[in-house]
Amino acid sequence: MSKKQREKDANILYKKILKDVESRKQREKDANILYKKILKDVESLIGDKTTYLEQLNGAGKKILGVKYKGTFPSDKIPKLNDLTPYCVLNLDKSKEPGSHWVALAKYGNNSILYDSFGRDNKQIIPSLRYSGNGRIFDTDKDSEQKIKETNCGARCIAWLKFFDEYGAKNSMLI
Repeated sequence: MSKKQREKDANILYKKILKDVESRKQREKDANILYKKILKDVESLIGDKTTYLEQLNGAGKKILGVKYKGTFPSDKIPKLNDLTPYCVLNLDKSKEPGSHWVALAKYGNNSILYDSFGRDNKQIIPSLRYSGNGRIFDTDKDSEQKIKETNCGARCIAWLKFFDEYGAKNSMLI
């Protein structure tokens, strides 16, 4: 292959990669706009402040119906299935006061964890990988929630609704 041909091929590949990156950025932007609309709806139901187990159970059942398995501490992680593929987990154990909510969605034989601070699931709930919910994948590593905000519960329900409506591929962008 000639040098000119290699340069031509490299330029074609570069343009394709650039187009793919721009396309992903646009999909991510669109997904975040839709997610924020759903979040506003959820916050109109349960508020934008600290939420408790009962509030999240009520909102989860109202918004997601029978698909919502419930709200649990990190030492009582349920096994999700095709009929009840969604739950919200607290990072604290059942004997602790509660610290932060994350959402878990079953996807095929695996699961996806959403943390509004964008942290790795192995760091925040190490036992999650032994919960019987398959391999655990994390969503995008960016943080949607500011440190002083306390609306992680509403964000979890909104993310689960987004996942339910727009699928795993799009929800991974949030």
